[in-house]
Order: sequence, then structure tokens, then C-alpha cells
Amino acid sequence: MAPAATAPVLVPAVSIEKAPAGLTEAIATPPPSMSTPATLPVAETLGQASSSSSSSSSSSSSSPSPSSPSSLSSPSPSSLSHTSPSSQALPPPSPPSRPPLPSPSLPPAALPRSPFSKPTPTSSVSPVSAATATATPSPQYNTRHLGLRLAADAASGFTAASIVAPIIAIIDRSIMENASGANTLAGSLRSSFATLFRHPQQILLGKPFFLICMLYGGTYFTANAVDTASSTAHNRPASHVTAGAAKFAASSATNIGICIYKDQVFVRMFGPPGAIPRPVPLPSYLLFALRDCMTIFASFNIPPRLGPFLNERFGMGDAAATNALLRGISGQTVAQFAAPALTQFFSTPVHLLGLDLYNRAWQQAGAANGSGPATWSDRFAAVRKNWFVSSVARIGRIVPAFGVGGVVNMKMRKTLMTRLE
Repeated sequence: MAPAATAPVLVPAVSIEKAPAGLTEAIATPPPSMSTPATLPVAETLGQASSSSSSSSSSSSSSPSPSSPSSLSSPSPSSLSHTSPSSQALPPPSPPSRPPLPSPSLPPAALPRSPFSKPTPTSSVSPVSAATATATPSPQYNTRHLGLRLAADAASGFTAASIVAPIIAIIDRSIMENASGANTLAGSLRSSFATLFRHPQQILLGKPFFLICMLYGGTYFTANAVDTASSTAHNRPASHVTAGAAKFAASSATNIGICIYKDQVFVRMFGPPGAIPRPVPLPSYLLFALRDCMTIFASFNIPPRLGPFLNERFGMGDAAATNALLRGISGQTVAQFAAPALTQFFSTPVHLLGLDLYNRAWQQAGAANGSGPATWSDRFAAVRKNWFVSSVARIGRIVPAFGVGGVVNMKMRKTLMTRLE
């Protein structure tokens, strides 16, 4: 008799069937902190074993013979593919989530410095001194090449004066001789220009030439020096040009002071023939000063203000202008010639009255032999007689003096100052 077959002892089927459903789920669903690849096959095996055990128990209960070979055989493929409902509800495994890192609680100043950031320079100035320096900034001056700029001012002024001095000296002499009766205006001009062409050294080395050079050279230099002082004090470019009261006052004081001395010498040199030179009266000095103030204002203060208006009104100096003449001439150049010239129609009567006060002294009323007038009407009549011709002559004098000379001084100074900038 063959020995009875003994079933292998694996897991009691009844105990697995009677196990709580939560145990299978707990075993089949690992916690997130555990490693899922190692526990997932074990859970699936346990689930398959539970299903095969239940199927075998049901077959053994239906079969009367416990020693049936079919009950001891391995489970069928259909039984292996069949899983419990708890195993079918398992979600797909997800990768373990990493807990977030704690944010630093240090203040920004305590964070470590980045190796790629540039170090900020530290200043040893205290906050109080920095605030004081911001509130009261120190003045800045444009003192660059100040000595050379003053030399350029002098070179520009005296170069322009030496160019126009021969013509001005000849015209001044003709006006003086015509007013005193020593010669006519045309005769004096004709003889002086003949001397300039035949014997130029007599004009260029004479006293009138040096007086004119000193007069207009000093006036140009003073006006240029005021511009340099203004650019230095206000930190402007070296070629900066002003048109204020300071420039008018300084250039007028220089021009009046030197011109009064020049007129005193000219009156004595070209006064009435045979007359003994006498001191110039105070009213003549005052009239000469008023004449020069009018000319200086028209020569240095009006052109910087009138020039931009002419450029805007007539398109002078504009490269887009249709007229070639307007493109080549700037408004300030036109104003530099026109303003001093037109002013002579108003300043010439003042000049003639001052000359008449010197040439014809006051005569006592009822004097027996006297050549001078006794009333203001006689003097005004003499002024009206010589006004137009003397105005034209002074225009011919002023155009070289403050027209040609002013333009030469302006352009030469601008060229030199631009190089020094």
C-alpha cells in the first residue's frame, strides 16, 4: 500500500481568507517613506497566494478525495492572472517626494557674499559731512589755460586794432580839421591818403596811429577779458561771449578814458590854425563820454542780441537757405556792421557840439571884438550845418573800427579759444 501523500505546508488558507481586508491593503500599499521596488512583488505574491488558496480550498471541498492529483498541482494560469479586488484598486506607484528645504532665516546683511559680486568701495566720509557737502556744493571755475586765454584776448584785440588804425587815424584827422576850419573834409582825406601810399611810414609811425591802436586795442581787450572772466566764474567754455551790463560798463570805461586823452591830443594837433592850444572844457569831456557810450553799446551789446533775431527772421547763416548770400553771412556779422554805423546819426551831433565848445569859447554878451557865439542857437546851427557830412564820415570811421575790427576780433578770439578748449 502506497503511503498517503502529504500536502506541503505553506500558509493556511483559512487563516488567509479570514485575515482582515485591511491587513492585505496595509501590506500591499507601502508607506511613502519605504522603498517600493522591494516590497511591491512580495505584496503581489501574497495576493496571488491568497487567491490560489481560496480556489484550492473550494476545489477540495467539492472533491471527496483529498489525495487527488489535481488538488496538489500548481495553480492554473487563469488563477494566477486573477487577483483580489484590493490588489486591482492599487494606484500606480509614485516616486517618493522630497521634503522642502527650510528657508534661511538670516537677514540680508548676514548672508554670505557671492564670489562673483564686485566689492563696493567704502568711504571714510561721515554721513553728516556727506550731507553737508551735498547741501552746499563747492563752486567750480573754468581756470583751464587761463593765462593763455588772456593772451589770446590781448592778441585778438590789438591785432584787430592795428589793422584798422591807419584808416581811423586819417578819418579822425579830417573830421577835426573840418570842424576847426583848418581844411575841408575832402581835402584832408585826399592829402592823408596820398601820404599813406607815398610815405606809409609817416602814418604808421606817427602819434595818431599809436593813439588809435591803444584806444581800440584796449577796448577790444577789455571786452574780451570780461568774456573770459564770465566763462571762468560760471564754468562756461572758453569761447563763451556775454552781452550784459558788466561788459558794457568795463568796455565803456576803457574806451572813454583813452578816447578823451586821444581827443585832447587830436584837438590840439588839428585845431584852428594859429590858435594857442588851451585846456579842453569839462562840457566837452562829458559830451565825448556820452558819444563813446552810445558807440560802445551799439558795438558790443546790440550785435549779440540782434544777430540771433536776424538769423531766425531772414534765415541768415542757415545751410538750408535758398539764397547763397544768406547762407554765407550770419546775422551777428550784419549786426556788427549795421548797429555801430546807424548809431552815428545820433552820436555825431553830440560829437560836433563837444568840438564846438572847444573851438569857439564862450563870448561875453556885448563884447566888442569876439569871434565866438554867445548863444546855444548859434552852436546848434553849426551842428546842423556839419551833421550829415560828419555823420557819413564817422560811419566810414566806425565801420572799420567796430565793424571790420569787431569781426576780426570776434573771429580770431573764437578760433584761439576753440583750440584752447
